[in-house]
Amino acid sequence: QPLVLRVHEAGGTGGSAPRGAFGDIRLTPDGSAFVRLELPKREIYVGESIPVEIQVGMRDGFVTSLNGLPTLNGDEFTLNNLSHRPQKIGRLIDGKAFTVLTWRSILGAVKPGAFSLSAESPLTVRIRTRPRRESQLDDLLGDPFMQNFYGATVPKDITVSSPPAAFTVLALPTQGRPPDFRGAVGTFKISSDL
Repeated sequence: QPLVLRVHEAGGTGGSAPRGAFGDIRLTPDGSAFVRLELPKREIYVGESIPVEIQVGMRDGFVTSLNGLPTLNGDEFTLNNLSHRPQKIGRLIDGKAFTVLTWRSILGAVKPGAFSLSAESPLTVRIRTRPRRESQLDDLLGDPFMQNFYGATVPKDITVSSPPAAFTVLALPTQGRPPDFRGAVGTFKISSDL
């Protein structure tokens, strides 16, 4: 698949990225986390399976825990073999340190139609108890430990969602369909023990 890059001007108006958005990453309003859904294509047939990648980014020092595996937001799809041990890497986003967890799985479609697909993940984050204008020192300190020490915070459970992706599931074609076809699509291995 081709890699698509978006280059934004630093500062300025016309080409700058909107607040909280970096390429196809949409941060929470407080900038503490994001969920990203990576799909190789946006149109498949019923029963077809495609690889999918779900990334959960957590800003170091602001997200205290991941409270479960990521999930999809609809019953029209199945997510198979989601690994319990994701790949873990560090990444800088807008100059801030994030830990990014990546799960890889197989996405299957169970019925035709046009859908909006997104992934979500439950997290616990640190929320400031003082108004932002009174805690500018927290931002100037930069270090999450110092921010949490000088700026009072409380834990809060949130659910972070990826931006919705338009997704089309096509019905299987009828032309050339074998008369004994019953809807099974894929490669199968059958064995028997007596």
